[in-house]
Amino acid sequence: MAVSKRTKLGVLARDNHMCVIAGLNCVGVATVVDHRANRGAGGSVVLDSPENLISACPLCNGGKEDADGPYRAELVARGIRVPKRATNAQTVTRAAVTPVLYADGWHQLKGFTRIPMKAHDAVERMTLVGAITTGKGWAY
Repeated sequence: MAVSKRTKLGVLARDNHMCVIAGLNCVGVATVVDHRANRGAGGSVVLDSPENLISACPLCNGGKEDADGPYRAELVARGIRVPKRATNAQTVTRAAVTPVLYADGWHQLKGFTRIPMKAHDAVERMTLVGAITTGKGWAY
């Protein structure tokens, strides 16, 4: 089941139709929305919350979920990827409090709105949600 058209259009507009992932082969223009915490095989529509969605180009969208090693750690550190919790409701809550690093800086997502954050506030928030390096590798 796909994200509703209203939600997709709202997220694309919020992100100015630009790919937030911006991977190596990025085309720049976003035409799809990507789940920060993946729905997996069907998953719950609860994960279709705008706070759990970002705009992406098709190439970046296809490569994000299979990312591993340093690239996966980077995606987590930028708030692009949010590992799932025990329940979908807990996952959406984690996505809602995890800021995202856009090309123009850190933002908190609230529905179809991006709220700018100062870098030190975003780092503090990322520390609180556990998306920081522990010295033993990335932890979440």
